[in-house]
Amino acid sequence: MSNRIPISEQLASHNAALDYRNDNGTLVLPKNVEVVKNGKLIINEQIPVAVSNHNIYMRVDIMWEDAGYSNYRDLGLYGYYSTSYVQMSYHNDELRIKPTDNNIEIVIK
Repeated sequence: MSNRIPISEQLASHNAALDYRNDNGTLVLPKNVEVVKNGKLIINEQIPVAVSNHNIYMRVDIMWEDAGYSNYRDLGLYGYYSTSYVQMSYHNDELRIKPTDNNIEIVIK
């Protein structure tokens, strides 16, 4: 991951992840995960996702390996995303994650 995002964006991302967790619970659940890289859909699968609260940040864990993506790092993906480092938004039951270090958007439904 890249450098920390500005505090205002961290707060917005924290609130987005918290709202998602409030709506979906704390369990690891299979969710529809779409990954768009450079404008092209590269993943559209049911993948286990968990969101946890670490007081000063929220963490979204995506279990890529459980869906057969052992090479997820080669695709520019991480096993977890922190609200301190990536922009997140939550609208219409979709959590969107936009890492700043590559041209990827992750949508969890």
